[in-house]
Amino acid sequence: RPSSHIGDIMIQQPSIYSRQPSMSHRKSSITSVRNFYRRVNPSFMTRRSTLSTTFDRLFSERGSANSQMDEEDKNHVFVMSGLDGYHMRGHIDVVPVNLIVHRGSPLFDQWFHLFPMQWRAYLRFCANPMRLLEVVGLALVTGGIYSDIPATSRGVSQIYSLVLVTTTVWSFSRLYPAVSSHHEWFQSANILFKYKRFSLMPVYSARLVTVLLLECIWPTVYTFICFPVVGLAGDLKSLCSISFLLAANNLCYLSLGATLGSLAQHVAYGMSAATIVSQGSVVASGFFTSLPPSIDWVKYCSPFYWTMQGIFKSIFRWSDSLDCVSGSSSSVGSNQCFLEYDFIIDDLKKRGIYIASFNVDSSDNIFTAAIALVAITVFLHVVLFLRCFFAYYRVNWEEVTRRS
Repeated sequence: RPSSHIGDIMIQQPSIYSRQPSMSHRKSSITSVRNFYRRVNPSFMTRRSTLSTTFDRLFSERGSANSQMDEEDKNHVFVMSGLDGYHMRGHIDVVPVNLIVHRGSPLFDQWFHLFPMQWRAYLRFCANPMRLLEVVGLALVTGGIYSDIPATSRGVSQIYSLVLVTTTVWSFSRLYPAVSSHHEWFQSANILFKYKRFSLMPVYSARLVTVLLLECIWPTVYTFICFPVVGLAGDLKSLCSISFLLAANNLCYLSLGATLGSLAQHVAYGMSAATIVSQGSVVASGFFTSLPPSIDWVKYCSPFYWTMQGIFKSIFRWSDSLDCVSGSSSSVGSNQCFLEYDFIIDDLKKRGIYIASFNVDSSDNIFTAAIALVAITVFLHVVLFLRCFFAYYRVNWEEVTRRS
């Protein structure tokens, strides 16, 4: 029977295979429950409660309701409410849960109690047949469009376009869904924070581990389908480097959406803030235009900058050459030029982005880009944790300001 755990209660939908009570017994049960809730809360049967007010009332009235209800009422309590922001239709039973795991339990026991619940809930949102069809189909279509790239200056331009499209896809595909889903998650978790059902770290870390593990799958699938079709990354090392960079970039922008979704009072505000910050990071990356010297440092805060640079370094080497009219060096043969003399590579070099450059150690090093992406993700999750921390301990900022 499908169920959902929220705090001290478990909401369980009746199974269609379970033994159904007779019609007369069902009508009498429903009538008695409606009469009971009209006595406790006259407006309950006429309005559609939000998640927070519904479970806030259930928690506060749990003790008094159990003392007033008879045995027949306890077995047939029907609530119209929403779980994690999604409304349910039909009748659901509210069944008390045995409080084996609680805030006083060891942290590992709390975590292993919460992690499977978070995993099952997020798995339906992240890993489903439609998501598989979307990622695989996009990888095949993109690889087919950019296949048969020539070893000329035109080929370098096509590779630049491919990396730009790929990075853009894995910057925005999960950003806006993260704003909505984490806003709903924070509203649900806020109830647990209010009643101190569990400790803060198990609640936060269970969600964090679930998101990190599941969201790393699809960039890897995309990389190992698209780039071999294009023929750019034939060795396993390059494929692993590109998949790690795309996954890290995806987690950066997803963490940005999660942080803004939890901070925003409404989802629409979070979406607007996500658009401003994410588009600003793309423009500030330096791959489209040169920034003024006074704000050139902003590009180092952009995940888009580090991902594009890292993928280029995974694909190109300083010793690569391409076809040209006159060779730049006798070491690469006639009608061959080193890649660093290409117009696009030379233009990026003028902006301080060194790719396939001779005697420049950083032109083949993706370690810095990987560390930067991880650092940005950690910073965003620190902000998200602080948001949960202040919600858990109910910091009254007006009182703090008044005392200071």
